[in-house]
Amino acid sequence: MYRVAWGVFILLLFCGCEKGPEPIPPLPKESIAVVAKPDDPVGLDPANVTDLESLQITRNIFDTLVQYKEGSIEIEPGLAHSWTLADDGLSITFHLRPGVKFHDGTPFDAEAVRQNYERQAQKDHPLRSPGDTFFYWNDTWGERLSAIEVVDRLTIRFRFTEPIAPLMQSFAMPFFGISSPTAMRNYGADYFRHPVGTGPYIFEQWLPGERITVKANPEYWGGAPGVERVTFLPVADSTARELRLRKGAVHLATALSPQGVKLLAERGSVSIIDTEGLNVAFLAINNRVRELSDVRVRKAIRHGVDRQALVRGLYYGLADVTDTALPKGVWSRAEDQESSFDPEAGRELMKQAGYGPGNRLRLSFWYMAVPRSYLPEPKATAEAISRMLEEVYIQCDLQPVDWGVYLDRVGKGEHQLALAGWIGDHGDPDNYFSFIFGSANIDQTVGGTNVLFYSNPTVDKLIGESRKELDQIKREKAYRKLQSVIFQDAPWLPLAHARQVMGAHPKLRGYSLHPTGLLLLHKLRWDRS
Repeated sequence: MYRVAWGVFILLLFCGCEKGPEPIPPLPKESIAVVAKPDDPVGLDPANVTDLESLQITRNIFDTLVQYKEGSIEIEPGLAHSWTLADDGLSITFHLRPGVKFHDGTPFDAEAVRQNYERQAQKDHPLRSPGDTFFYWNDTWGERLSAIEVVDRLTIRFRFTEPIAPLMQSFAMPFFGISSPTAMRNYGADYFRHPVGTGPYIFEQWLPGERITVKANPEYWGGAPGVERVTFLPVADSTARELRLRKGAVHLATALSPQGVKLLAERGSVSIIDTEGLNVAFLAINNRVRELSDVRVRKAIRHGVDRQALVRGLYYGLADVTDTALPKGVWSRAEDQESSFDPEAGRELMKQAGYGPGNRLRLSFWYMAVPRSYLPEPKATAEAISRMLEEVYIQCDLQPVDWGVYLDRVGKGEHQLALAGWIGDHGDPDNYFSFIFGSANIDQTVGGTNVLFYSNPTVDKLIGESRKELDQIKREKAYRKLQSVIFQDAPWLPLAHARQVMGAHPKLRGYSLHPTGLLLLHKLRWDRS
């Protein structure tokens, strides 16, 4: 496998403005930390969520069998202290940590792991509830997982029908955090509001639209956190999050606006955390909409949008324009040399498709009502793209959509154009190409991750072959061919790879922002020296 070194830079900036730097905010008297985030989570059952607002919280309540090392996508032990992978790649045996308990006091063991995985695999499993979606199950495991065997109380074996190239990365994804079977049975369909895991923090309370509170797990196998209680606040406005951070009302603030980062740096009273990200922001073009099924229209959209101007004006240098789903540093990344900003070429394509100055194509254009780490200014981005598309005879009707239903509605294909993004769950190309472009991830009933509603048999074939191919050179060749097909089909408009930026109290220690966007708080503590 490959390795990528992701740089993490924590800058204590005291450059100041004309009046000099602000004093640092006061420290809390209690052993607490307050985190300001753009919105509430969709839910707190890790198996049923895909959004970062949810996963940044659940990752601190739940553990996976293996996990990513801090600041990288290399694998280290989690709830399993060791494992043995068969030479043919068709089975793996995990040896579980002894003495671990769920937050409700019930024991963590191989039977609990089996029930968690079979809950997602079996439609008639008793721990399933109405509304369970398990977005990641079919694409990650599906029918490739043939059996789960409890060898003994602390040993479990997984068997597969074919090798899975990103196997260990898949086990580390937060969607496969291990829940208490007892809690799932007791809470049923309401479990997403009462999560019970083995992680560093124990869930206490969720007041929707107001706050979520967790407390330190004193028996955590990785060592108890140094802060007794953490509160997550939904604060939609980025400026409000930044102001609360400066005043000491909150101690961590995520998804800061690029201009807000600049101002915070000038004032010098807080720390700025700036990390590489595994994300991609894009314009989701619904390929099943009749007008957008015409490749000439899709290519005209690509020619009509000046992505360099978008990044300069809305990301303040904290992003890179991209032609592909893969961030820089991920192997097999390719560039499209024919997708330059060219409104004249776009107008010509639209004329060929039957449109012109007196016959414009009118489309609805959705954007999320709150910022995302990959789209810090969704409203301004949508407005800018809309103005640019007017030059290629496309008239957009802009519509903000609440984040709580955005993923569901876009996943079901209710949109025509929509701003969207993907944050890689690990650094393997499969995680991008399969979820964004694979037709298996189209689902108009419960909502899928292929929000382009793009289907190409050649792309599907390359995805499937590459996933079970263990030779990385052969995989890279296939992924480059796959990207060339996508360049020609133009099913989407990739915009940018954004850096992840977070603000923190300069005396807070032990937190990290992982390249996958996860917020890790298990070592959180205050420096009161």
